[in-house]
Amino acid sequence: MFVSDLALNDFRSYRELVVQVPAGVVVFQGRNGRGKTNLVEALGYLSTLSSHRVNADKALVRAGEPKASAAVVRVRLEDGVRTSVLELEIVAGKANRARLNRGPVAPRELLGMLRTVTFAPEDLQLLRGDPGGRRRLLDDIITQIKPHYVEVRSDFERVLRQRSAVLKQGGGPDLAVWNEAAAKLSAQIAAHRLTLVKSLAASVATNYLTVSDNDKQASISYDLRLLHQEQKYGIEAEAFHVPQIEDGYFPEVSALAQQLAPRYLVMMDHYAGAEMRRGINLVGSHVDDLSISLNELPAKGYASHGETWSLVLAVRLAQMEVLTTQDSGPVLILDDVFAELDEGRRLALSERIKAVQQVFITCAVADDVPASLPVTRFHVTWDHEEGSAVSALE
Repeated sequence: MFVSDLALNDFRSYRELVVQVPAGVVVFQGRNGRGKTNLVEALGYLSTLSSHRVNADKALVRAGEPKASAAVVRVRLEDGVRTSVLELEIVAGKANRARLNRGPVAPRELLGMLRTVTFAPEDLQLLRGDPGGRRRLLDDIITQIKPHYVEVRSDFERVLRQRSAVLKQGGGPDLAVWNEAAAKLSAQIAAHRLTLVKSLAASVATNYLTVSDNDKQASISYDLRLLHQEQKYGIEAEAFHVPQIEDGYFPEVSALAQQLAPRYLVMMDHYAGAEMRRGINLVGSHVDDLSISLNELPAKGYASHGETWSLVLAVRLAQMEVLTTQDSGPVLILDDVFAELDEGRRLALSERIKAVQQVFITCAVADDVPASLPVTRFHVTWDHEEGSAVSALE
């Protein structure tokens, strides 16, 4: 799978852009602040309906004069069998609109069509930041494989808000209804995340050895808080089977979810007093975390700067493998990454990505990308009147 054409209207610094790109490694180079990251951010947004840089869609709409009311991202996608045209209109302050092959669809129907993996400097926060960022990483990967999962997440957030309101009022007869809903949805989310992490684990360890300059053992695991809460109350944890993703397709996890749901209900009973006193949800998949370790020590606080880069890169490369099917793989986006890597890691990464069908790289200095990597280069410039522009380089 690869993107053959990309068009932008009023997206970030772009008033209007239409560019044809080949398969293989594509480099967008230019001075900082010219719009390189905006370009690849548009692809990532079309893929996941979220940005790796901001939480509010309003920031994606060009803010110059005349002020734009909406931004449009459009791509032509080739997968070897058919051509698809995906279009998303990002409307400031309103619901987004989407089109597939020029016919109107719900934006969520675009999920899973363009699979992307984005590695950017912001990814260092996956190790250094709070658990919410790591949970979001897992959820975004799952959504690309199983688009319906986004509805589970939306329902869960709604239930948590409703349940929190009931807790603040001291509980009452409605609490049991919201407990059932929260337990069921928590179980579904935890089952999906457990499956994903199990599927990523071996690949993370292998990729770390490939891109790092040491032989330390990298590992990831899903920190299911339910188990710690059961242990606190002396409840012996029941064994459960976690399936794995194969050939880019998510397995059925309903059996695992059905095992976990009643256990969440038990914990809600144990924590009922504490939850009502504080008026917050203390039990559920929203308090889980992704643990990332190096030689069995938590990476956060122990890994060096170089090791942190290698760990996050290993996670992204593992994500790429999980999203790959027998027919096609995801588009890999490396946003201003090579400048942050030493020579050894640059060479290791360039060797690792040579076989990827399409890679988008942004850089400020052409020499940051190893000369051994065959690439197609584009130059990104910016003008005060016209905004960002892209032109091919010989």
